[in-house]
Amino acid sequence: MKTKAVFLFVIAVTIACLHSNVDAVTDFRIAGIEARSAYVSVEGPVHEAIAWGGSVNLGNINTNTYLRVDLLYWQQTYFRPPYPDYPFEYKYDYKDLATKINILYTIPRKRIIPYIGGGFTIHKYTWIVTNSTGHHWPDDTETRLGFQVFGGAQYKLPYNFYCFVEAAFDRSDRDQILAGGGLGYNIKWFN
Repeated sequence: MKTKAVFLFVIAVTIACLHSNVDAVTDFRIAGIEARSAYVSVEGPVHEAIAWGGSVNLGNINTNTYLRVDLLYWQQTYFRPPYPDYPFEYKYDYKDLATKINILYTIPRKRIIPYIGGGFTIHKYTWIVTNSTGHHWPDDTETRLGFQVFGGAQYKLPYNFYCFVEAAFDRSDRDQILAGGGLGYNIKWFN
């Protein structure tokens, strides 16, 4: 039920953003770049991690609606204690490299610009398992598709810079809740 509700919300936001002003001119170009970090609460044995990455604003879909691509990476290690049947401690190294393709709807203001959005995610999970004797299993990798919804606000700074805060829910094989922020730069093009 939770998955259906989030998916319907993503569809509703996408339709609202695309329908907001159909007369506007689409302008695809690199319009901005961002450096970002976030605290990530991960479903499963990892529980939490710090993610690092960046974003590229690929321009206007229409008025106040933008296409943004994010790339985020986190890595976390956790240990499983020995059990009576398994007398060795196991070390698990989890990694996630996520590519996120988002539609972003902004509400224009003078200094603080709130926004909401959603999109699709491609997660590449990798994990490495070693036990306390030094035995190493081959790396295991899987790719999973998901979707996310998010909201946040940008605060304009001088010289086309801005800082932002953002919270997101990412639904995939391992659900993730992200809270973070970063620094961005709006690229001004001359005709």
